[in-house]
Amino acid sequence: MQITVVGGGKVGFTLASQLEKEGHDIAIIDNRLKIIEKCDDQLDVLCIHGNGANVNTLKEGNIEEADMMIAVTGSDEVNLICCMLAKKLGVKNTIARVRNPEYVNSIELLKDELGLSMSINPERGAAREIVRSLHFSQGVHVSTFAKGRVEIAEIIVGEDSSLSNTKVRTIGSRHHGHVLICAVNRGKEVIIPDGEFVIQKGDRISVIGTTQHIESFLITTGISEYRNFNEIMIVGGGRITYYLASMMLGMNIRVKIIEKNPDKCRQLALQFPEANVILGDGCICCFNR
Repeated sequence: MQITVVGGGKVGFTLASQLEKEGHDIAIIDNRLKIIEKCDDQLDVLCIHGNGANVNTLKEGNIEEADMMIAVTGSDEVNLICCMLAKKLGVKNTIARVRNPEYVNSIELLKDELGLSMSINPERGAAREIVRSLHFSQGVHVSTFAKGRVEIAEIIVGEDSSLSNTKVRTIGSRHHGHVLICAVNRGKEVIIPDGEFVIQKGDRISVIGTTQHIESFLITTGISEYRNFNEIMIVGGGRITYYLASMMLGMNIRVKIIEKNPDKCRQLALQFPEANVILGDGCICCFNR
């Protein structure tokens, strides 16, 4: 597959390096000469020095032959323009990193018009992981797929687990078929179980379902205890805080935010009137608390 990566920073460099190892043909574009020189020295990829939002630069990187464009510069606007141009030039799949909270709803609404196959928001993803870890923290590894609609939970069956010595079809019927045990790791063997397969202690099972059904499964089987919170304190008012506060307030959890930058404080207070926003140094406030 031919892939064009716009932005050669930490994310772009890591992407290009990994994709190159997987055997893809990579072109990387960046307007910083030092970044391009680093990529040229360390990676076996086509390196283009120029603006990825410029048609001529994209054509220099053979964009018309590319199967995918991934734009991960430090500017959301540049990433969106790159993807729009790539789509116009015939690229089927385009991915943009969009981090600004102000663009979240607009991106989803205008995804087709912008020519986007997918938008990636690392801060939003981090906030989701924080929320998940707050509620379920007892040795359960959860991966998200299908844009957050489906999750796979990896669970080690303990000696006292209700899943031990139980047939897969019995587990499925208890949860009305809402979850599916799709794989079992037993020792060095990976097994795709049928309904008659018996789960044993020490098995590492992979369970797939929607977020709601996975949470219900973890609680009813006693694997994880759902912990509810009344109030959360967040130190720092960056992008992750924006997403985290939105999620917490949506769950009727009281939110207290401590931020030492006055401008950020005012902005957070306007965005989240329900939250208690405090101007101050988080380390000092927490210590005094």
